[in-house]
Amino acid sequence: MSDNKQEHMEMIALPDKDFPVRVFEDALMSLYDKYIKGRFDELEEGISDIKAQLEEMSPFLAPDNGVELRDISYDQAKCEMADYFLKNDGREIGYEELIETLQLDPVRVVEICDELVREGKIG
Repeated sequence: MSDNKQEHMEMIALPDKDFPVRVFEDALMSLYDKYIKGRFDELEEGISDIKAQLEEMSPFLAPDNGVELRDISYDQAKCEMADYFLKNDGREIGYEELIETLQLDPVRVVEICDELVREGKIG
């Protein structure tokens, strides 16, 4: 029976040797699994970061949080936030502090913080 099985096994012919197709399929699946696993880990880490940011901002997203948000331009908010970071240099400042103190939209605070980090203005 094993001779019969070998006759029906698909092979890939290379210059020096023939290999069963299954060997190549296994190798490709292994590479695919490694890539997908790595990508999945990156996505999971990103989701965890977003959840942490949302948890930090959740008190300010509730309807009766007592913080009245100002409607100002993106550029003005960015200037005010940059100035606030400069005046409080050396101290860790969280999103909630910026939202409450400067009365800014939580989504805008996160966007501007990300931009200030990319620009190297805050760490």
